[in-house]
Amino acid sequence: MNKEEVLNDFLKSLRIAINNASSYSGTHPYFIDSVEKFKKNADLVFGFLNPIKIGVTPNSLFLDSRYWQKMGFCVELAMIFHRRKLRSIQIEQGATVEELRYFLAGLALPVREVFKQGGLGGILKKENIAHVSIEELDYSQFLKDEGEEIRDVWEYLVAQAIGSGDSEKVSVFADNFEKIALRFKADDLLNDEELRQSVTAFLDYLKKHDQERFRTCISAMFRSVLRHKDVLGGENIDKIKVFFRHLSEEDFAGALWSGILKDENFDNLSLELFSRFTDEKMQEGIASLFLTDSFNKDSLKQNPKAIKKIQELLAQPNASLDSEVYRGRISAMLNDISSGGAFSFDRGILQKNYRLILLSMFAQEENSEKAEQIIEKISQELPEIVKVKDYQYLKYLCGALKDGRKQKPYLSRFLDVLDTRVTKIIENLFWEPAEPLSSDLRLRQGEAEPLSSDLEYFADTLEKSSMGVEFYLDKIFNEGKVSAYALKLFFKFFPGHKDIFYGNLEKKNTDVGFMLGIIDGLKTVDLALAIEALKNIFSFSNEFIKIEVLKAMQKLSAIDEKFTILSLEKGTPLLKRQALEALSKSEGARKEAVELLFSVKENNALLENMSLIEEVCFKEASPYLTLLSKKRFFWNKQIREKAKDILEKIK
Repeated sequence: MNKEEVLNDFLKSLRIAINNASSYSGTHPYFIDSVEKFKKNADLVFGFLNPIKIGVTPNSLFLDSRYWQKMGFCVELAMIFHRRKLRSIQIEQGATVEELRYFLAGLALPVREVFKQGGLGGILKKENIAHVSIEELDYSQFLKDEGEEIRDVWEYLVAQAIGSGDSEKVSVFADNFEKIALRFKADDLLNDEELRQSVTAFLDYLKKHDQERFRTCISAMFRSVLRHKDVLGGENIDKIKVFFRHLSEEDFAGALWSGILKDENFDNLSLELFSRFTDEKMQEGIASLFLTDSFNKDSLKQNPKAIKKIQELLAQPNASLDSEVYRGRISAMLNDISSGGAFSFDRGILQKNYRLILLSMFAQEENSEKAEQIIEKISQELPEIVKVKDYQYLKYLCGALKDGRKQKPYLSRFLDVLDTRVTKIIENLFWEPAEPLSSDLRLRQGEAEPLSSDLEYFADTLEKSSMGVEFYLDKIFNEGKVSAYALKLFFKFFPGHKDIFYGNLEKKNTDVGFMLGIIDGLKTVDLALAIEALKNIFSFSNEFIKIEVLKAMQKLSAIDEKFTILSLEKGTPLLKRQALEALSKSEGARKEAVELLFSVKENNALLENMSLIEEVCFKEASPYLTLLSKKRFFWNKQIREKAKDILEKIK
C-alpha cells in the first residue's frame, strides 16, 4: 500500500473503533477486535510518521501536513474531537492495545460525561496512558461554540472556576452567560438537576462577589425562563423559583424591567409567571420601584420604542389578577410620563390598531363593494406586516379569510388573490431560520430545533402552497436549506413527488451533514411518511447513516417491524444493536427478535447474538438462555457460562 492508502485505512479504522466503543462495553470482543485493527494500522503509519499527530478543526483533520475533509468519516471524526474540545491528538510508537482501548473508550463517552471526568486529558491521566496525549482548546475558545454541547462545556468549566475561586474566569463566563442561558430548553430547566445546581451555584457566586454581573445574568436567566413560559408555569413554578432565590426587591425589579424592554414576546403570560416568583408583600415593593427614578423613568421619556412596548403590554387583555399589581404600577408610571408631555401618539400602535379595525370591519361588512375596498386596504398593509413581523396579525388574517370564504362566497375572487399573497408570505417565513446544511455537521450537535409556536401554527393550518414543488426542491437540495418546517410542508403539499425527493436525496448521500439534517427533520413528519423516507435513506446509505436512521426510528411512536427485523437478521453487529433498540418498544417484536437471534446453530454466531441480548436486556430471552445454560458437552462450555451470566443480569 502507498502512504495515502495507509493513512486512509488508519483514519477509517479509528472511526470504526470509536463506533464500537460507543456501542459495546470496554471488554466486548467486537470492540477489542477493532482496537487491535486500529493498532495495526497505526503501526503501519509509524513507518513514515512518528509520532502521529492529528490536528482538529470543526470540520476537518490535519494529518501529515494536509487537511482531511472530503471523506465522510473524516468529517465525523472532526466533529467527535471538536465536541470534546480537542485541539490535537498525538499517538506515539509503543502505544499498547490496552492504552488505545482506554483512549478510544474515553472518546466515545457522551460529551457531558467526558467533562465530568475532567476532560479527555483527565481520563488519560487517571489511566496513566503514556503513549497517547491530547491538547485541549483554551477555556475562552470553549465559549465561542454555537452548538448545543456548549451548555455541558460551560457547566464543567464554571464549576471548576468557582471551585478554585478564579474570579477572572467566572467574569468571562458571566459575560457569555446570556448566550448560554438562551440555549436552555424547558426540560433542562425542569429536570436536569446537575445543570440546575450549576446555574444556581454560579448565580449565588456572582451575587456574593460581583453585583453588577449578577444583575445582568439574573436578567438573562429570567428571559431564558420566559422563552418557555407556556410550560414552566403551573405546578412547575417551584422548580423555577430556585433560580431566583435570595433575590432582593431591586434584583427582581431589574429582571422584570429587562424582560419588558428586551424580550419581544413579553406579554401578560410573562407578567403572570413573574408574579408567581414572589409573595404579595414583595410584589408591592417590586412594583413600587417602577415609580422611582432608579428604574429610569426619566430616560424612558426619551425612549419611544420602550414606551410603545409597554403600551402594547397594557393594551393586552389581562390573563390573571396575579399580575395586576405590576400592571397598575407600570400604567401609573406611563400616565405620569404622559402628563409631563414627554410623548405623543405612537405611530406603530396606531397602525396596528388600524389593521385590527380593518379586520373587524371586513367581518361585519355585508356590502360587496365596501368589502372589496377593505380587502384592498388589508392587502396594502401586507408589506408593513412583514416588516414588523406581526405574525399574530397574520394568524387573525388567515382566520378572517377562512370565515370570509364561507360567509361571503361572492367575494371569492378577491379573497383568493389576497389568500395567495398571504400564503406566499407565510411560506417564505419557513425558510428564514433555516441555515444551509453542510458536511461540517454544525447543525448536528444537538437535537433538531423545535417548531416555534407561530411557525408550528402555520405549518398545521396552511392548506396549499403558492410556491410549487420546484421551489421546495431547489431550496432543499440546491441551497441546502433543511428544516423541520420544509420537510413537513413538502410531504404535506406534494405527496405525489416523493420519488423525485428520494432520487435527489440519494444524489446527496455523501454529504453527511445534509443527510443527518434530513433524518432529524423527518421526526416531525407524518409517521407513515417518516418511516417510508427513513427506509428509503437506509437503502442507499453507508453504515454510519444507517445507524442514524435506526436511532431516529427508535424515537418514532411506532416502527416498521418487518423492516427492522430484516436489519437485525442481515445487518452488521452495530446495525443489529440499533435494530434491537428500535424493536424494544413492542413486546411482540421483542419475542420475534429473540427467536431470530437464538435460531442460529454455529457457536460463534450464537455468542455474538447472546452479547447483543446482554446489552439490551430482553427478558423474553430467559427461556432460551435457560436451555443454553444446560447445554451438554465440553465444546459448549462457553455458551453455558455466557447464558448463566446473562440470566443473572436480566432477572
